[in-house]
Amino acid sequence: MQVAGPPRLASEVLQPAKPEGVTLNCRRIATIAIVAVVGIGLTACGKSVPAKGQPRTPKPEQSAAGKKRPINPGANNPTIVGVDPSKLTGEIGKYVRRQEIQAEVARQEQKWIRPPDLDLGECRVNGIKKGTCTFMNPTSKTQYIRSIRKTCTCQKVVVRFNDKEIEVTGVLGDKIEVPPGAKGAIDIYMKVDSLGKKVTEVVVETTDPDTRVIQVRASAIGIREFLTEYQGQITSSVYFSGLLTTRTKRNFEVHVRPKSKKPFKIIGHSLLPRGLKLAYKPVEHDGTDGLEWLITGQFGPGLPEGSAGGEVEFKTDRSGGFTLQFQGFVSPPITIEPAGALSFARIQPHKGETRLIRLSAANTEDNFMVDRVEVVEARIAGKPVDAKLFEFKIVKLDDRHTNIAVTVPPKMPGGFLNGKLRIHFKEQELKPRELTFFGFVRT
Repeated sequence: MQVAGPPRLASEVLQPAKPEGVTLNCRRIATIAIVAVVGIGLTACGKSVPAKGQPRTPKPEQSAAGKKRPINPGANNPTIVGVDPSKLTGEIGKYVRRQEIQAEVARQEQKWIRPPDLDLGECRVNGIKKGTCTFMNPTSKTQYIRSIRKTCTCQKVVVRFNDKEIEVTGVLGDKIEVPPGAKGAIDIYMKVDSLGKKVTEVVVETTDPDTRVIQVRASAIGIREFLTEYQGQITSSVYFSGLLTTRTKRNFEVHVRPKSKKPFKIIGHSLLPRGLKLAYKPVEHDGTDGLEWLITGQFGPGLPEGSAGGEVEFKTDRSGGFTLQFQGFVSPPITIEPAGALSFARIQPHKGETRLIRLSAANTEDNFMVDRVEVVEARIAGKPVDAKLFEFKIVKLDDRHTNIAVTVPPKMPGGFLNGKLRIHFKEQELKPRELTFFGFVRT
């Protein structure tokens, strides 16, 4: 990430040279920008003002309802596309890149904060690393630190000056008066919440005209303190693929080894997600316990439908622990056809109508038995209907399949019919399933 350096005076030695062929480059860049804007049309107060010589965009036609029709994109409706000037070819791109280099040189050579870069080294994921840099007023006059700004919620910044500690909660509140030669310190705490290199910045603003803004960069590398292995893969995610239902159970094993190759102990874990059971024990290697631990357990039954599982944090006898993510998608144990709603369509007057519902166990190892069917919230023409008017016939085909015939009787009054069917099972662990129905009884 390229970050602009502090503003520089025109008299500074580190003034970037102008690229050849670009005289009065600031004016030239400004002229290019003006020409580009004029070519497109100036924008003011949310309205587009066409440039001189450009045809005006006709006003959108209005329908009888008074609604404006959208204008299709075209020559009179150009799109402005952003461009990173440092990636441009030619003299302008070279000039911008040269400015960035000069800004980085200025950041490294400024005298206010040393060092401007903090390498915090390796850190276990979700661990916290601390770095300290010192600041000093290098001028002959009293200056002020006007602002210290964090750039990430993973940071904690504490300023130590004149035997006082000030924690920066977002942006520094009151400015700090720094006499000539006075020194202080800035402590930067960074939470490393991911694997790999992480770089954050703390931005310091002063009243020194030669060094208005300084970016202090802190970096660390997130590593796994413990290696977790599931099904032969080094991973922190235990994913249960294939068909899962509320009645399914899956066994698992996870091997845990320390990266330091020194014995350790698992001393506890966080609250387990619903339907997850586990235990752990050390595995002996060459007469030594604790070089590896084995976590065994069971996922299900009793899992909630939909996305199931969750994160479990394991505590160890070291400063850090490790985390495992258990995941699986749980389908309903019983599938119903039709899946959306039961449609009776048009029901002929005084004839009634019958429709069939088919229930199947999702898992080949499961079986079920329908106990009863009831009608709830039934209405016709907006008025409640006696649920006892409906007729049901339950036909068990085998242990995994059952048909239910639902009949709207001939004596049903006319109008739009709608409601819900609630199917109950004899197995207590199976929750009742509901299916909406609708139709129109002709008169």
